[in-house]
Amino acid sequence: QQVYPKEFTQSLLIELFLSNTKISVAFTAAGHGRIEVDWGDNAAPESIALGESTQRYTHTFDSAVAGSRRIRLYGDAEFRELDLSDTAPSEVYFLEPLRVEKFTLRNCTLDIGFLQLLEETYLVDFQGLRCPDLRPLVACHGLMSLDLRAGNIKPSTLDAYLLYLVRHYGERRNCCKNGRILKVGRSVTAL
Repeated sequence: QQVYPKEFTQSLLIELFLSNTKISVAFTAAGHGRIEVDWGDNAAPESIALGESTQRYTHTFDSAVAGSRRIRLYGDAEFRELDLSDTAPSEVYFLEPLRVEKFTLRNCTLDIGFLQLLEETYLVDFQGLRCPDLRPLVACHGLMSLDLRAGNIKPSTLDAYLLYLVRHYGERRNCCKNGRILKVGRSVTAL
């Protein structure tokens, strides 16, 4: 078995905390660059060269831990796609700005404050999300598609997000529906 501490050649990008009852986890990614994964057990760090085609990376844990299990991703990478749904995290932390074009995290309950460090993201898939505050999504200036289907989000939380978006609209593109351009200004206009 490996003995801590482990050494990594890249900077820490992401920390995920998940239940210690999980036997295995997986994530899906595509892009370019290299990442190193510390799976939070005794396994040696896994080095992954990202490619243009989407790949699924799985791991079965080789030891138990007390408290939450922590998975760390180190690297110098830009993601075309990153899907962390199968990790089922209770907490997610981005530790530096991260370029992710399509980000997916389904069926989880967590604070999404980490989204403020996403860059160049145009699609976020949060199907089944349970979240107390959606306002961190406003930091994703290039966001063009947001999927909140089957989520357990209070109407007041969604309203607060939309009003906050109107107040902090910035240099975003105007919304368009059925060929009509919707300008978001000081008030929300219903179609």
